[in-house]
Amino acid sequence: MNTIFCLLLFFSAKTITVIDAKSNQPIPFVGFIGLHDHKGGYADAHGRIYVAGDLAQPFVISCIGYATDTVYFDKEIVRMQAQTVVLPTVQVTAQASKIATQALGFFKKNSWVSFAAQAKYEFYTFIANPDTSHQWYIKTIKLALRGYRKKTFESFKIRPHIKDARKRKPHLELLPHDLTVDVPKGKHSVFINLTQPILLPKTGCFIGFETVGYTLEPNQFIPYSDYTPQPNDESVQVSIPLVKAPTLSLWRSKYANNWLGSPSDTHNAFAFGLEVFPDF
Repeated sequence: MNTIFCLLLFFSAKTITVIDAKSNQPIPFVGFIGLHDHKGGYADAHGRIYVAGDLAQPFVISCIGYATDTVYFDKEIVRMQAQTVVLPTVQVTAQASKIATQALGFFKKNSWVSFAAQAKYEFYTFIANPDTSHQWYIKTIKLALRGYRKKTFESFKIRPHIKDARKRKPHLELLPHDLTVDVPKGKHSVFINLTQPILLPKTGCFIGFETVGYTLEPNQFIPYSDYTPQPNDESVQVSIPLVKAPTLSLWRSKYANNWLGSPSDTHNAFAFGLEVFPDF
């Protein structure tokens, strides 16, 4: 009976394509969530969203580089407006070029914690500003993680984030463009060099990532979604290194609106970090 129900749900799902309002090109990995039932997921690599259930409710769609919008899925095409993000100009003088970059964050891992990431998860660690009397610019994001699955899969996809802090929580996105990274199975250190440095807020920032989906084989990307059962959808385990550090780490899943974490003087924090340089 459950199998019949799942098949009916699969075939009754509606397909929505999200495109750029100017270029008419599909926008991959757009996030969406229903405002009534708080269920959502991601578009696939071709901008396609598969939804069922309460289609009469409004949905919030979001993607870095585009204006967040509230829409109804009553049409097969949804358009998003590109949003220009203006970042401070970085002027690197001859003197500044001689100054080595500085690593901020936590890199000496003590243990690992695992999550059954068959759905959207978000993980963040707070990085403090080392000296508020100067301006610091973020050059590189450093993450460490590992993924595995019972059956063979090529990679899983994450979306890195840099967010400012508000009331000790991740708030506004600082990255000017949407960024996704394919991480092969196994243990990896992920170094993301930014083409345009980002000003580190004086109040510090949260860095981390969210899980977006996984790839079974080349060009067969499976986004995480509450709505559409996937025929080979097994749990992808994502493990993150931990370190004893006097900072704040937070995480949450799609099932919880509240952030989880245990701030204290010294506790297990996600071992994430940044590479920054000063502008004296």
